[in-house]
Amino acid sequence: MDIPTRPLQFSLRSLLLYVTASAVAFAVCKALGFGYGFAVFCMACILLGSIMVGFMASLAAGQVTVAETDSREEAAFLCELLLKNGIPARIHDGELPGFGMMTRPSRVIVPAQECVRARQVLEQRTGGDD
Repeated sequence: MDIPTRPLQFSLRSLLLYVTASAVAFAVCKALGFGYGFAVFCMACILLGSIMVGFMASLAAGQVTVAETDSREEAAFLCELLLKNGIPARIHDGELPGFGMMTRPSRVIVPAQECVRARQVLEQRTGGDD
């Protein structure tokens, strides 16, 4: 899987949210009698969470869903078909861990600039009927 090399982007809104959450963490820790070490730990967790959200958003930016299926195997087949045609594709897995058969659809995702070509390849496979 190719990971985008563009930097993470943080907005002023996310910075203000982090500062506000940190201030709340300090206030709650002081009110409950916890040490400031616990507040610093909370701040670190909040920062790590916001970095992860930013990273996930940067991975999803510029990606388009070209197929959706209830079967992970079919999504893997379609992904492999696109890869064989030179189109970078990946599966956004719809399975929920621990829930067995209760799953969401699996999606085949490609970069936005490859969307038209990917849909043409998939349409040729299915004969154009959806």
